[in-house]
Amino acid sequence: MFLTIFLGAIIVTFNWRVLGAKVSFLQNVSMIGYCLFPLFLSLLLLKLLSYFKIKYLLISLIAVGISTAWCIFAAQAFSTASVPGEKKCVAMYPVFLFYIFIGSFVIYA
Repeated sequence: MFLTIFLGAIIVTFNWRVLGAKVSFLQNVSMIGYCLFPLFLSLLLLKLLSYFKIKYLLISLIAVGISTAWCIFAAQAFSTASVPGEKKCVAMYPVFLFYIFIGSFVIYA
């Protein structure tokens, strides 16, 4: 999991730098860590439900879907402050894919 977050931070940093943002690698690692908190809460909820033998795919999908949307919304605030003008959607695409990928880890954990 650490390697996935590290590689995701490298890709997001490279993409944002190419698009003209003035961000460092450590700023993006901090942003990704801050925005991963909702997925962490969703993982705790699903593990708690699993402990009580409640394991439904629909509950997992809803919890992870809401958490992923929260993560993307939180990361969007960072990208709008960093990436100039009309490039914001292009900058958010790898972030969107990254959180979807991490969300799939949470569903099948």
